[in-house]
Amino acid sequence: MHEATQSSRLLSISTMTTFSRLCIAVFVCASALFAQPASAAVSVSVMPGTSSVRAGTLVHFAAAVFGTMAKGVTWSVNGIAGGNALVGTIAPDGQYVAPRVPPTGLVTIQARSVVDPSVIGTATITVLNPVPSVSAIVPASVAPGPFSITVDGSGFVPTSVVRYAGTAVATTWISPTRLTAAGTAVVTPAGMAAIAVANGDPGAAVSAIAAVTVEVSAPAVSVLAAARFLEQTSWGPDAASIARVQRLGFAAYLDEQFALPATRYPAYAATLSNLRPVQQQFVLNALTGPDQLRQRVAFALGQIFVVSGFKEFAPQMMVPWLELLSTHAFSDYATLLRSVTLNPTMGNFLDMANNEKASPLSAPNENYAREMLQLFTIGTERLNADGTTALDEHGQPIPTYDEAVVANLARALTGWTYPTRAGQTPLLRNPLHFSGVMVPVPSLHDSGAKTLLDGETVAAGQGPERDLDAVLDQLRRHPNVAPFLARRLIQQLVMSNPSPAYVERVTSVFTADHAGARGDLRSVVRAIVLDPEARRGDIMAAAAPADGHLREPLLYALSLLRTFNATLSGTAIIASVAGTAGQTLFYPPSVFNYFSPLYDLPEFGVRAPEFQLLTPSAAVSRMNLAHYITARGGSFGIAFDLSPFEQFAANPALLVEAANRALLAGRMSPQMRATIESAVTAVKLSSLRAETALYLVASSSDYQVQP
Repeated sequence: MHEATQSSRLLSISTMTTFSRLCIAVFVCASALFAQPASAAVSVSVMPGTSSVRAGTLVHFAAAVFGTMAKGVTWSVNGIAGGNALVGTIAPDGQYVAPRVPPTGLVTIQARSVVDPSVIGTATITVLNPVPSVSAIVPASVAPGPFSITVDGSGFVPTSVVRYAGTAVATTWISPTRLTAAGTAVVTPAGMAAIAVANGDPGAAVSAIAAVTVEVSAPAVSVLAAARFLEQTSWGPDAASIARVQRLGFAAYLDEQFALPATRYPAYAATLSNLRPVQQQFVLNALTGPDQLRQRVAFALGQIFVVSGFKEFAPQMMVPWLELLSTHAFSDYATLLRSVTLNPTMGNFLDMANNEKASPLSAPNENYAREMLQLFTIGTERLNADGTTALDEHGQPIPTYDEAVVANLARALTGWTYPTRAGQTPLLRNPLHFSGVMVPVPSLHDSGAKTLLDGETVAAGQGPERDLDAVLDQLRRHPNVAPFLARRLIQQLVMSNPSPAYVERVTSVFTADHAGARGDLRSVVRAIVLDPEARRGDIMAAAAPADGHLREPLLYALSLLRTFNATLSGTAIIASVAGTAGQTLFYPPSVFNYFSPLYDLPEFGVRAPEFQLLTPSAAVSRMNLAHYITARGGSFGIAFDLSPFEQFAANPALLVEAANRALLAGRMSPQMRATIESAVTAVKLSSLRAETALYLVASSSDYQVQP
């Protein structure tokens, strides 16, 4: 028993000794382990290891520390503790804020171990240029020519460039929120230019577009007033002519236009038997000729003194007539009427040429005599000075003439034949020839006494020249001529429904003595377009609902083309296309013109001559005409630069405003703006947005009716 106990004690002592030795060994090993230098095992890793960030934005970095229980790190940027404004700053939690201006080269982010500062983890970051934005442009409007602007916003860097209408201009960096820029502004149909700021690489980006308007500084009249004035005095306003009127004012612009010579037509081969080349030249003259007022007045006169290509179908017939109207657009009315009466084109059209005194087999042709009274001078009813119809004691209109007057006037106008061709012997009845004026043939003239208007007589025994003088003198003095012509010209140039007071004011100018001449057309035109009633729409709030008139198809088409500074190829067929809308150039259906000046819209109780052409099919044709010009011009020989509008394609609101300025001079209503902007936004293909906006405005009633 004693021996067993002793053995157990020995075993326990041995076991304890072994355990002690083992513990000592473990302790020694542990001590040895902890005695090793820390740098041999600690490491730091930074995540993300590489990245890019826009200037002025932030990214969060995380540091992982291995080999120690102490996980703390300190952060630096490019070796600068916490960084600074030039390279970016980093917070203790690793949140890095990039500088507002990217530094040159890569930025190094460093995480240094707290327990062993010699241990550093790194990451690299590329600071990209910021995405710029524009908040304000000062001034908001620039004048044509050299300009300088200040652009405020954000994300600007020293290499930022301001783009004006898509083209880089000289730019100076002031700060991350301000740039200045200088360039040269030009007038465009849009009246606006897109402004954007572009930042290059790294991370090239362009701001959303803003806009400045381009307008004449210190203008004499507003853009709206200038555009309306040109709608009445030209074939349509374009950017250059609007700027011209703004600089000069109305009166000086008229003086400048009155002084310009007439744009001419080229010589055409005598064998040519269609008017296509003359139509093309007319359109070209209307688009590019400087004498816009003369051309517009001549066209207006041509719708009072009407001839038609249905009978005058060759250039040698039509061109002398066109040049007569152009030459006499600003002369006095008596001179114009004499030239019309003796013009061989009119003589052929209304049968005055080779019209002879009565014979047993024939009487003088009354065509010209009738239309001279009814359409060219006095009309069928006596007028008051304000253009209203004069009434007799029974309240009935008073006729100006009867059939006996027409017959006697026809007798007075007998004895004229076509001009004699060069090198040929004059004949009693010269063959067709349209160069020059008709010549008298006394032997074919009725030399008897005639009773004309209001019982005035023409003495017997006079030749064709003296009888013509007597007729023209009586018509020149007739009280109907002034209000009759005043109203017709107002309707052609300004509005369908002039007030009686407006007509009377123009009548007084017509009847005044101008250097010995009555009916001075230059003074009449000036009075028409400067009248307060013509100008009241220059302020939108002052416009009356019945002002203006529907643009007849030719004016509609040509105004659009001039707005866009369009050019035409030799194959352009604008005149033919306008014909589908009811007005084929040079081809009115009768001496009564394309439409009657007396045509009314019964449902509205207003006079609206041009609406006589607006049949359902013509309305569709007008829409197609707008589409041809704005979207498919190339198919019809039309070319114009869409870039002034395409620069705004990314911003439907600015694009619609550009179309508004170009076509409506800013008259677009809020409802129309919202509708078109929505439609343009729905067009996903940016290249079609400009065409869509222009088509929708051009085809609108707001544009089709000249205000």
